Formats: sequence, structure tokens, C-alpha cells
Amino acid sequence: MFGSKEKENICKNIIIDIDDKYNFIQEEDITNTLKRHRIYPTGKVITHKDADKIEKVLSKLSLSKEVECYMGDSTLYIDITQRKPVYRVFTSNNESYYVDNDRKIMPTSSNFTAKVPIVIGHLDKVQACEEVYDVVTFLEKDKYWNSLFKQIYITSDQDIVLISKQGVEEILLGNIGEYKEKLLVLKKWYENYPERNCDTLYSRINLKYDNLIYCTRKK
Repeated sequence: MFGSKEKENICKNIIIDIDDKYNFIQEEDITNTLKRHRIYPTGKVITHKDADKIEKVLSKLSLSKEVECYMGDSTLYIDITQRKPVYRVFTSNNESYYVDNDRKIMPTSSNFTAKVPIVIGHLDKVQACEEVYDVVTFLEKDKYWNSLFKQIYITSDQDIVLISKQGVEEILLGNIGEYKEKLLVLKKWYENYPERNCDTLYSRINLKYDNLIYCTRKK
């Protein structure tokens, strides 16, 4: 990978390859990071140790998941895989962040906003990475529910409220630990009364109580 002669190791060019599904990280961010750490390689002799240092520095970027750095033909190649957000959180304490597919907190970026499900309300970062993550991924993977809901709201009592894309505006499921059972009740009701899927009569459906579907009429 590195030539035996020093002149063959001089970096004359940098090629940065960032996976393009998201635009959280941009080439300018990489260049600025290398310059800030005084390891910008152009015009310098690059060894395995130098490439490894660059790789470690870039791996610490909060929005990078994997970084590979290597030298070839007087060119330094930097390959970056960005972190993948599953949903975005807006808390009652005015915090905003993503949760990625490794169940880890991921900061937002001024460069790019991902189109992912939204969770708002009263939750902490532990909840966001555990039980709330389970709810979001359950809804996302199910085609039926994914087509109906656009947001999740967590109340101060830790109840789950689903914000609908159409028809009924809000569906209160109750305790977060019972969401699957409550969704099953809702689905059976929708199957028995298909017209309720796009209902314009009710503003809210409450499934919090056992063996009861409580509907609130729109004003």
C-alpha cells in the first residue's frame, strides 16, 4: 500500500467518499477537521501511522459510524459511513436529537434534516433508546400501522398517543408496555368498521381502559 521510497508516499490528492443516503457529513466538515487537528495530508509524506491517526480522528465525529483511511498512488482515500437515524425526538425540556439504528443518541445537524418518524413529549434518553425505540420500529415495520400514523406523543403520565395521518387525529393507547395489545384492539375495530379508518366524526379514540373504546366527537 505504501511505497518503499519516501517520495512515493507523498500525498498529492485526497478523495473523500461519504455514503450518500444522508447529508449529515459533508466534505468540508472532513477538510476542516483535518486542518483543525493539523493533520491535513496534502504535500506531506504519509505513513501507515499517519493514515491510522487520520482515521481515528474522523471516527470521533459524532455523525460518523465507520471510517476507513488508506493511501494509494499518491492519493489518500477516506471512506465514511454515516450513522442512520431511526426517528427524531423533541422533548418537553426542549431537547432535540435522533436515535440511530444502534439504539444510540445521535445529534442533529445543521447540514441536513432526515425524514424520519417524530416522537415528542415527556421522555428521557434511556426511554428513547429502549421502550420507545421498540414502539417506533414496531409501527415502522408494520405496513398497516405505518400508513396510518405520523407522530408519537408521550404524555406526562407516560401514556402513548399516536398522531394520525388522516381521519381521527389522536389515538390514546395508554401505558407504553401495552401498546401491542391496544393496537390489536384498534385493528379489530377498524376491520369490523372499515369506515372508521378515515373517520371525520371523532377527534380522539381512547383505548387506555380494558374492554372499552372511548371516542370523542369533533367539535
